[in-house]
Amino acid sequence: MALALAMMAGVAIVGKVKMAHGEGPVLLAQAQQGREVPGGPPGQDGLTGIADGAVTGRPVLRIVPSLSVSERYDSNVFFTPGQNTEDFVTTLNPQVRIEESARFLSGSLLVGATGETYVNKTSLNYVGANAGLTLDLENAVRRLMPRVSLKITDFFTYTPQPPAFLNPEAQASGQSDVFARGIQPVRADSFQNTGTVVGSYVLSPRVNLQASYSYSFNRFGKTFATPESGSVFDTTNQSINLGAQGQLTHLDSVNFSYTYAQSDFGSGSGAVSQIKTHAGSMG
Repeated sequence: MALALAMMAGVAIVGKVKMAHGEGPVLLAQAQQGREVPGGPPGQDGLTGIADGAVTGRPVLRIVPSLSVSERYDSNVFFTPGQNTEDFVTTLNPQVRIEESARFLSGSLLVGATGETYVNKTSLNYVGANAGLTLDLENAVRRLMPRVSLKITDFFTYTPQPPAFLNPEAQASGQSDVFARGIQPVRADSFQNTGTVVGSYVLSPRVNLQASYSYSFNRFGKTFATPESGSVFDTTNQSINLGAQGQLTHLDSVNFSYTYAQSDFGSGSGAVSQIKTHAGSMG
């Protein structure tokens, strides 16, 4: 049972591209005639084909702060059965999102916090943290290797509420949580991080190669209650994906993919058990 009241507030600061007086009509006429506009990447339309800021080569910077406040009733703050652990909880989520769009580099950085205060069990008050980074390096890489693209992402979360379905941190970080599970563990400090590198290579006009690598971990610290059975344990996941796509005709294509995944379970740096899987597909 939950009672929630949310209030959202956001402010956007968007950079604007300045243009010398009298340039607008000339560049617009060139764009309408299908000619390349000076200052834009070769073979692209500087005004209508790419984002603002590329005409002069100046970056576009956006800073978007946000704040959410909610109130809920929690019937079991320790996530353990058979105890009178109900409480009223106030949640505060401040965040700042920074987006940068330049000719050779674009990306975004999300930094936020989650603070919760409890009416009865004030010892559970905490401040968590979450951050996310996305970098699109395609234009920079293609200056050296025109057929290659590269993208990097990374997400980090600290919370004393391990994820099971949705929690404030999972919603705030804006990412799909690879450690979300249907069984809720006891309340415990947890540190999670997921990093991914994705690349592709154009082998020919009809063949494209893709590769990606992902590394994620979940580490537990202090526990605030004794589990009914078992205990929390650290988890490390790694996966490698290789694929190829071929265009046979205008309407027909063929895809090949191979995935290797490895999961390690244990406490600290020592792995207690390990699972490895291999998978492939063709279509």
